Amino acid sequence: MNQHQYDKWSKVRKKGKTHFVWFNGVLFWGILTGLMWSVVLAYVMPNKNPYATLFIAMILFPLSGYLGSKWTWNRNEEKYNAYETDG
Repeated sequence: MNQHQYDKWSKVRKKGKTHFVWFNGVLFWGILTGLMWSVVLAYVMPNKNPYATLFIAMILFPLSGYLGSKWTWNRNEEKYNAYETDG
């Protein structure tokens, strides 16, 4: 982690882990990506049921966003703490 990343993560972590996970992971990555994926898939594969695709996407994408953002938070916290100790 460099100084710029440290400063940026300092601002993100002030809002807290819960905000980061739900806002960045579930809302932005999970729901938006799931919606876009469903629209693209409905266009590319018009024979599929778009409602079933959307239903599945609205479960899997937010779940993966939740898990991925928790992992990202923990990893960035490790880097942040290591940067602080190394000074």
